[in-house]
Amino acid sequence: MSLRFGASVGGVAALLVSCQALVSSDVVQCNADSDCAARGVAFAGTRCENHVCRATSSADGGVDGGEGGTADPKWGCLGNVSWPPQSPTEKIRFLQRFHRLIGGTPIVGVHIKACASLDPECATPFAEADTNADGDAILEIPRNFRGYFHMPVAPPSFPTMAPSLVAVYPPPDKDVLKPPAEGAVPILVSIAELDYLLSQVKSAADPNLCHVFGLTTSCDGAPAAGVSLRTSIKDAKTIQYYNEGNGTPSVTAQASDVTGHAGFLNLPAGIVSLETQVPSLARKAGSFSVLVKKGSVTTIYLVPTP
Repeated sequence: MSLRFGASVGGVAALLVSCQALVSSDVVQCNADSDCAARGVAFAGTRCENHVCRATSSADGGVDGGEGGTADPKWGCLGNVSWPPQSPTEKIRFLQRFHRLIGGTPIVGVHIKACASLDPECATPFAEADTNADGDAILEIPRNFRGYFHMPVAPPSFPTMAPSLVAVYPPPDKDVLKPPAEGAVPILVSIAELDYLLSQVKSAADPNLCHVFGLTTSCDGAPAAGVSLRTSIKDAKTIQYYNEGNGTPSVTAQASDVTGHAGFLNLPAGIVSLETQVPSLARKAGSFSVLVKKGSVTTIYLVPTP
């Protein structure tokens, strides 16, 4: 994560950015071109420039501006993204790491289930694993996995952790065994941190409702400003937010800022359809079906989709 807080930092000051820290907006994606290749099909044809994987050609569905045109690494892939179906036989190994918001310390002993997108109770997980001392777990999942990671139970090392899910986008098409860059480690939050975030938008948690924290990204994988987010269902208590430049959630903003953070608080439970758009281009960027469970936080990278 780009944000790190020690015990000396006041709780209020730290929690003001709790929403921002749930998914990384840090642009440290790579140190070499090989790091970009290791991120999977969504980053095919990109190169590492200033620690960000940036498209330099029209490789893999991507960013060609047309014959004689200029490649657009930011939004040129819209309308050209394609993902193979989930493999019924091939497996990949996927390293998942989790850290805490305050202090950025590894979360030890989190039990992770890899679940199919159409298995909301995760009755038949593809894989299960516990995080180690580094906050890492390796799960064997289908190639081009369509699903989510479920962490419903707080570990002894973090007994106040809110029940959490991670929607896996884009579908990984190869082994991912290298730990993510320091700025790209997903964060799990405590119930108190979640409550404080809700208080910042003059709301309170409803145990029967859910929360979605997203990061809007462009074709090159970098956090994207100017992206709007829609949901198929809402409750009277539902609050939509976008982060503003000072790192706090805004309920009046109409699109993401440079951090890319956007989401919903107090959504009804179930399968929620999300859609991202780039209003300046009058183009849809992505469509997602996301499981949200009551009392839980679902995090998602809102990447360009087919």
